[in-house]
Amino acid sequence: PGYAATTAELVVAAAAAADRPRPYIAGYVRSAIGSEAQARFRQEGDRYASFPAYGAHFARMEAAPWDTGVVGETGAEIKAGLRRFDSALDEVVVRAIVANDALDAYRELIEAAAPSH
Repeated sequence: PGYAATTAELVVAAAAAADRPRPYIAGYVRSAIGSEAQARFRQEGDRYASFPAYGAHFARMEAAPWDTGVVGETGAEIKAGLRRFDSALDEVVVRAIVANDALDAYRELIEAAAPSH
């Protein structure tokens, strides 16, 4: 969330300097619920980091790939993790990483990530 806030501030400042309206800021947040999904999350992060462009981006953020998303064992942990992005982003786009491709696995994460309005 820290780097999301830094990036959002840069975008807002650039828009203001160009005399443009504040842009809508959305962020892609990889998320996983449950231990099996978290293992896939970590494998995916390792794969991303192996690509030079992504590896350089993680280095700029001074973060490991698995530190840039949200993981948890419960829906409450997922909600709490996603809320950490609220102050930086207008919208969080959840990239669902689940233990398997079963509909129920996606549904569990979608329900956990759904905003509480």
